[in-house]
Amino acid sequence: MKINDVIFDMIVEEIKANQKTFFNELMVKWRTEAPQLTDDQGEKVFNRHTNIKNQISIDNSGVLRFLKRHDGRFPDKQKYSLNDLKQIQVFKFTDLVSFLVEFGKFEMGGEEKETDVEDEKAKLDAIFASDGIQPSEAKTEASKPMWFGDENCIVNKGGVRVYKVLSETHAKRMGYYYQSLHRQQYIKFKRGNRINSPWCITWRGTLSINDDEGNYLYGNGTNQYGYYRRNDKKTFYLLIDDNRNYLSDNVEEARHHMAAIQINNYGSYTVSSMFNDGDDTRSWDYIVGIWPQLDGERDKFEWRALSQDELESAKVTDMINETPGDPNEFSAQTPQRMTEYISIGGKIKEVDSWNAMTPELKTSYITQMQLHDATSRISNSKLLTAVLKTSPPDFPYREKLDRKLKQLGKPGIEYLVNDFMQKDYILVRKGQTDDNYRIYQSKSSHLFGIYHISSFEWVMDGTTKIEYNDRFSEEKMMRTEDEQGKRYAVKSYSADNGDAFYVIIDNPTLSDGGEALGYLVSKQMWEEDLSNKLTVIEGKRVPTMVGYEGGKYGDIQHGLPPKKKKEKVQQPNPQVPQEPEQDGQEEI
Repeated sequence: MKINDVIFDMIVEEIKANQKTFFNELMVKWRTEAPQLTDDQGEKVFNRHTNIKNQISIDNSGVLRFLKRHDGRFPDKQKYSLNDLKQIQVFKFTDLVSFLVEFGKFEMGGEEKETDVEDEKAKLDAIFASDGIQPSEAKTEASKPMWFGDENCIVNKGGVRVYKVLSETHAKRMGYYYQSLHRQQYIKFKRGNRINSPWCITWRGTLSINDDEGNYLYGNGTNQYGYYRRNDKKTFYLLIDDNRNYLSDNVEEARHHMAAIQINNYGSYTVSSMFNDGDDTRSWDYIVGIWPQLDGERDKFEWRALSQDELESAKVTDMINETPGDPNEFSAQTPQRMTEYISIGGKIKEVDSWNAMTPELKTSYITQMQLHDATSRISNSKLLTAVLKTSPPDFPYREKLDRKLKQLGKPGIEYLVNDFMQKDYILVRKGQTDDNYRIYQSKSSHLFGIYHISSFEWVMDGTTKIEYNDRFSEEKMMRTEDEQGKRYAVKSYSADNGDAFYVIIDNPTLSDGGEALGYLVSKQMWEEDLSNKLTVIEGKRVPTMVGYEGGKYGDIQHGLPPKKKKEKVQQPNPQVPQEPEQDGQEEI
């Protein structure tokens, strides 16, 4: 044997030994993720990657798709570069297998029986793809196990099961069984009860649902799963209660056989019954009050960020957003594009979005409102204030909004205020002179402000033009007493620009979660009058308010906001298009 051949064989053996060591190190790593991984399976993965690594390029569609999903946009997926794909040690094991399958001509095989799983998935896909979006017995039967099995079930206790909803497709597929029961409910309960079309996260597109005689009942529209996930930051859970009969003569029993429970990124809950007859913010105690089986299960209801993989396709409601500077920002769209967005159920949150709409579209936005979407259509105080302030005679949005809500069986605009205040704020204190004045703390910024619950706006000082909106920080409490020895507490609140207000509490021990009362005092009154009454008296532990006369000093409450004049009903202006009141149905 020639010396060169000997050297070559030695090099080959060394390479093989190095590869074997490298493979063994990888197997140790991989088995931390996949403990059941066999040596044969590991070798199959290792050899396949070795054989293709020099062929990995962006021109391969599988490589392109994989990199698109792993480009760093999605927090639940590890980011990879093109060069990373050529280095097997960089991969998480599950991502490596996924990549090899995506690249082509690879099946894991072995004990995991991937082929069986894929076959089952293919069968389900075929069932749900048949006859387009039309319901069928086969689809309902395929949907039903999603409400009774263990997969995606986070609670199974006492006949109550709760399932996490993973995607738009998942919501639609669970919807076939839900909608089959809801249709029966609608026929039975539509007279004399508030029952709307099914939850809009289960909608499958323009579709009419009829009774057994062919009479129209209600319709489906554009699926709103993406809108609620992206814009309202809601995560969905679907509940079924075997203890309740969905066709019971007891309406309350029937409507709570199923429910959609939503949690947003601030931890607030929304509950929609099976009837989809309201989409109100609720406390956890309220939820447990209906389903006691959920007591102790609160931590199972987790909020999660949206992954683009959850959405089926890009719809106008998925693309348009309210991000300043974004090319798809709603307020930057043409009127035609805005109308398209609103007409298929799109909602707005920002004042700029409202201000950018034409008068006709603003009217349409209000008149399309239904009970199920009222609180998401006008979901915050800033937007409501903008709606109330922009009410010219030809388009009295305030009156339209109030009338629409009363038509839906709610106490007008107050219904919205109560909901978004409960959703976004914590009630801290009510005014002692007038309890329409209330101090709220924002759940997001943790700042404080004074809101007038009947005028539906943050309080404005008519003299100084100071607006007491949610921009004030709470300072340390000070204790004092009057000349008779009655104890008081003084809390001060300050803003970054120097604005401030004070609260005098004549019962410092009263602190029962928002019901405690206090006199609301402006900075001007405090500095010009009350602060001068604070006197340090020898032998007393706290300063004395000399000459203090109780409620006389609650000047913020005494300066009531001017009552809005009731506008006369305007006759239609023949030159201004009048939007008809609409009675469409559009659900969560």
